[in-house]
Amino acid sequence: MFIPRFNVTAGINSESPTLQSSFCLNDSCPPEGKAMSKYVQRTIRGKSAFFAVAENVEPVFDQDSPAHKIIGMLSEDTHKVISSDQSRIEDATRAFLTDANGELSSYASANGLTDYGASCTTLSIIDGKATFFNVGNVLGFFYHNKTLRQMSENNSERTESAVPAGNILDNIPVMRQKLMPTKYAGSLSSGDILAPFISETVDIDRDDVFLLCSGELCDKLPQSRISYILSLPISDDKMVRRLINEALARGAVGELTVLLIRDGGKPFIQKNKVSAIVKTVMGVIAAAVLSAFLMSFIHSCSHKPVIMQENSQTEPSETQPSNEFMTVDPSL
Repeated sequence: MFIPRFNVTAGINSESPTLQSSFCLNDSCPPEGKAMSKYVQRTIRGKSAFFAVAENVEPVFDQDSPAHKIIGMLSEDTHKVISSDQSRIEDATRAFLTDANGELSSYASANGLTDYGASCTTLSIIDGKATFFNVGNVLGFFYHNKTLRQMSENNSERTESAVPAGNILDNIPVMRQKLMPTKYAGSLSSGDILAPFISETVDIDRDDVFLLCSGELCDKLPQSRISYILSLPISDDKMVRRLINEALARGAVGELTVLLIRDGGKPFIQKNKVSAIVKTVMGVIAAAVLSAFLMSFIHSCSHKPVIMQENSQTEPSETQPSNEFMTVDPSL
């Protein structure tokens, strides 16, 4: 029986000790509030899979991160969001986002916070069919047949805000433009229904790629460039790193989150690791061949005819073996 496999690579460019973004793979997520020192790579097997990325609307340092809150809720309630019945996913996701909105909104009111909330995009895969749900400016893409399709809605508008200058010795803030979500978990009053954008459901094939990422990344990298990077014959890890690094090189500010999922995917191992494995296998084969040759050589020497020195005649051995299936080395 064939069990689907999803190779997953996640990367976050963390610029602060407290992580402002978070993600989950099925029912697991990274430790809350800890920046990742290494990119995460996982293999998930099964007919159903669930992925999500959440990102704070504004940086939060002295309060609980809304992105961590919503991802924690998702990882605990994955079984409620994913079911064997495709038609139930929409209702389950709407109900979850409404609950999350209520919790974040109540927390913000109790603590006198403004712009407290998180954008969120989820991807549900059941029986070879995939559906995206999103609120805010975390976006989802589907790369199939060398074609990139945006599967989410960008609920955001561009605003200007003061941020510290690049030089740490210069305390004068500078104005930078930033995409701010207009609809997100926490944007409505507690009890109001938060309706996500729901993509069409698509059939997936082996080696199709799904991408969940920050809106800032898509703001700096055109879709043609994202599509080009996804088409490169490089590892998934290098793809994620290249997407983040190019967005930063083009002026992206703050944390960038990228979650790449490949259906049945290509191995995570790098080319140098592949070469090492090939060399090891070839070494084992060579050793086995050499051992067999030496055993054959020793065996053949033990049955060579005896040379009579006195009359220079050859006397065959009594146990001369048949030459059937024997290999003759021309160098002997």
